[in-house]
Amino acid sequence: MHLTFRQLITIINIHPCLFNIFNNKIRPLIRQSSLRMFKLNDLVSEVLLYGIAIPILIGIAVTLALRGCFGATFGKRLAGLSVGVAFLIGYILLFGWADFPARSSGQKVVYLVLAGLVAGTVLDLIDRKQMGGFILKFVWPAAIIAWLGWRQLGNLNAESTLTFGLLYLGAVIVFDRLNTPGERHSNLSVALMTAAIGASFIAFIGASGSLSQKFAIVVAAGGGFLLCNWPTSRYPFSAAAAAGGGGAFVALATSVVLFSEVHLPSFAILALSFFAPSLSHILPAQHSDAMGPVIVGMVSAIPVVAGVGLALYIAGDSFELPF
Repeated sequence: MHLTFRQLITIINIHPCLFNIFNNKIRPLIRQSSLRMFKLNDLVSEVLLYGIAIPILIGIAVTLALRGCFGATFGKRLAGLSVGVAFLIGYILLFGWADFPARSSGQKVVYLVLAGLVAGTVLDLIDRKQMGGFILKFVWPAAIIAWLGWRQLGNLNAESTLTFGLLYLGAVIVFDRLNTPGERHSNLSVALMTAAIGASFIAFIGASGSLSQKFAIVVAAGGGFLLCNWPTSRYPFSAAAAAGGGGAFVALATSVVLFSEVHLPSFAILALSFFAPSLSHILPAQHSDAMGPVIVGMVSAIPVVAGVGLALYIAGDSFELPF
C-alpha cells in the first residue's frame, strides 16, 4: 500500500482535531469510568492504570492495527509508531494535553515526541538508512537538547558547557544504539525499557515525581511493542520507534539533568544499558528469540543498579521513602 502526498498531508492535518477530541472528551470519560470501576483514590493506582497498564495495551493495539491496515511491508515498517503513540496516550491520561506553545520542559516533551514520530515515519517510508541514521544519531539529539536548554545555552560557563557536552554525547549513544543494524528488535526495546526503569527511580530519588511517572510511561510504551515482538521478533525497531520512544527518554533525561536535583553521573551510567544488546552476543542462549531479550535485560540491569545506587549515595540522608 502506498500513501500519496495528499493523503499524508490529510492525516497530518486531522491530528490536532483528534488530539483535542481525545483530551477534552475521551480522556475525562476514561478517567471517570476507571475511577468508578477500580475505585482509584491515590496517585500510585492512577500511575499503574493510566501510566502503565493502558499504554501497554495501546502499544499492542496500535502495533497490530498498523500491521493489519498497511500490510506486511508498510505495516511492519510503521509498527514502531506504537511506542511513541502509547507514550503520548499515557501522558495525556496522567497530565492532560500540553499547552501550545509549550510552557514548560515537561510540555515540550510531548511535542518532541510528536515531531520524532513524524520525522521517524518519513525516514521509515523513504527507507534511506544512511541519511536517516545520520539525522537520528546526530541532528535529532542536538535538536532535543537545544530546545529544552536554550536558556542555559545562552549563558554558558565551564560547568554548563561540560554538562551539555556530556548530555549530547549520552544522547548520541542512545540513538546510535537504538539504530544498530542487524540487532534483534526485541533487544532494543528491552534496553530502552531497562534504562527507563532506572531513570524513573533516579528521578524519584531526585524528588521529581512527575518526571519519574513519565519515565514509567516510556517503560510501558516500550513494553507493549516488546510483547508483540516476543518470543518471536516480528516488527523492526524503526526510526519512528527510536525517534519517538528514544526521543521521549532523551528529552526526559535532559529535563532531569537540567531542571532537577539529580546529578549527571548517575544518569550517565544509564547510557551503558544501551550497549547490552551488543555485549550480550557473547553470552549463552543469546541467539534464542525467547531467551535473548531476557539475557539483554539482565545485562542492561547492571548499569541501572549502579546508577540508582550512585543516586542514593549522592542523595544521602536527604532522601526518604514516602511510606
